[in-house]
Amino acid sequence: MAKSKKPEQAIFYQNFKGAIYGGTPEQVKNLMTAFCQYAFDGTDNPTVAPDIAMTFGMMKASVDADRKHYQEVCEQNRINALKKTGLTITGFIQYALDTNEYITFTVDDEEYRFTIAEVNETTKENLKNLYVGDFVEIEIKGGRPIGIRKATER
Repeated sequence: MAKSKKPEQAIFYQNFKGAIYGGTPEQVKNLMTAFCQYAFDGTDNPTVAPDIAMTFGMMKASVDADRKHYQEVCEQNRINALKKTGLTITGFIQYALDTNEYITFTVDDEEYRFTIAEVNETTKENLKNLYVGDFVEIEIKGGRPIGIRKATER
């Protein structure tokens, strides 16, 4: 995960409190210092004493999981915004279904449905010549697929 700016927040979970309640003042101070160094200062491996290493490892794993989840949500939001404004997606056709009214392609586990009556002639021609396993580019605008064509692999 690429680091950009310093994080302004981190989640302190309820299951961390046992270490705080049960630790000596020195252990709590060292644990919280290590947590802050990792979560806010960008220190990849703060120095921790063996008596708090396991607890800090749990806290570090939680920070990492939270940040990974946040990045995934941001990426999905970016993709959703691009689908509304205009985006080209590439991938391999995994499945195709033709009902004569519409053709649905599954590409990278996402379904893209083309209503035959609504697509232009170029797209209609392309739809007839696509098969499972083909590498394709799908143009999306306004949240809907509007074009599809064979693509060259990169």
